Amino acid sequence: MDGKRWDSDSGTYINDDTVHYPVPYFDATPDYKVTPYLNFYVTTFIDEMTFQTSEAYSEAKYPDGIPTPVSPTVLEQYKNGAPDQQLNYFAASKYISSLGDLSVKYVNQVDMPNCPRLLDIKLGNDAPGYYNGETLDPFNLDAEIDDATGQVKSGHEKSLLQFVNLTNVSKIGTNDSTRKIDLRAADKLQEFRALGTQLTYVQFADGAPLTTVHLPSSTSRILFIQNKNLTKLITSTPTVIDMDVWNETGVVQYRPHEEYEGLFIDSVTNYNAEAQHGNGSAVIEISIEGDNLGYGSY
Repeated sequence: MDGKRWDSDSGTYINDDTVHYPVPYFDATPDYKVTPYLNFYVTTFIDEMTFQTSEAYSEAKYPDGIPTPVSPTVLEQYKNGAPDQQLNYFAASKYISSLGDLSVKYVNQVDMPNCPRLLDIKLGNDAPGYYNGETLDPFNLDAEIDDATGQVKSGHEKSLLQFVNLTNVSKIGTNDSTRKIDLRAADKLQEFRALGTQLTYVQFADGAPLTTVHLPSSTSRILFIQNKNLTKLITSTPTVIDMDVWNETGVVQYRPHEEYEGLFIDSVTNYNAEAQHGNGSAVIEISIEGDNLGYGSY
């Protein structure tokens, strides 16, 4: 599939086969595919402008989410070649289960309070060549537990969240304190992928049914407690997208999940004394309690 790259000298896109991502930055638009938990109309706000779908969501008609309408004026602003980031809000957020593929929106602020029915968060993209250079700050999933009481903080529930993809979102947070994610309230989380980021610490829920965890070399602390579905250790960089199929069909094709499921920590589980590992791993602590990785996995 031919890629396109923005050439600042000519002010146009040029063909570039090394570019492999679904929607380049300059083609990003503020329309979303929202999947509500219930069959209702979806209302979005872009700054002070309000947009509502002309019909209620139907799973049969919109299996990938109902498209949200955006005025031609707003779309034209995005097509001018300099899409300024604008604030996007979603009404009735506690009844939304998915916001679709946000990686092609290149958002630079994410705050998800009061979203207890979210099933997935797709901010990253596994397509080779995908790059999001926007600084994602603030970044707050609001899936937190009160350390004093051990209870989920009110309004911070994420108990239905199953999937998080942050792959290749290169600039999450601006310092170590903002490059941490608390997912202890996401006790149904199955998959977390964050290669190509600068995350330093992710805390998972005790007993969460994790099958796939991909962490970058910037990770400093790793803690797993009773995550018994995490059974495989990945010793080479996982390949998620089948490029052969993509190049032939022009449609992104993911490889079978079993080929990339398991625990991968860049510069740790794939360590080879004879290979180059850049700056190496930042890991200072790994704690695994009640696991099923098995002695042969370490």
